[in-house]
Amino acid sequence: MCIRPLLLGAAAGVLLLAACTGEDRVATFIHGLGVAVQELQAGQAVQMEAVNPARWSRLYVFAPYTPLAVIGAAIKTPLSADIERTGLQERDDINLLVFVDQHSVALVAAVPRNVVDFSVAGAGRPYDRHAAVFSYAVRDGRPLLVDR
Repeated sequence: MCIRPLLLGAAAGVLLLAACTGEDRVATFIHGLGVAVQELQAGQAVQMEAVNPARWSRLYVFAPYTPLAVIGAAIKTPLSADIERTGLQERDDINLLVFVDQHSVALVAAVPRNVVDFSVAGAGRPYDRHAAVFSYAVRDGRPLLVDR
């Protein structure tokens, strides 16, 4: 497992995340994730803690077409307007990453699948901050992050 390339590439994203709020913070996170993924080779790992150094304790990754009821049941917090606005339940072009800090939503990122796709075991599985590590692969010529 090699995380060093991610940490070097994400340094700029860390500084930007600290200075941004709202939609800018989401765009900065997605950009930082894309840059981190571009620096990886097959089998290397991405630590979400390094890509999103802001305060959060759990990460949830939801695949395209996941119903809002499934998201709400998984995160065990009221659905934020940010989650509802993504329209994930009707879309196949994004994965939804929901970072939760204790009992509130800290960051909602609709990550375009052409930036990076995700392959995770089960809708609504929580990843603790230190365990949110994904292996890099390529599928159909596109970047893919697979849970470990």
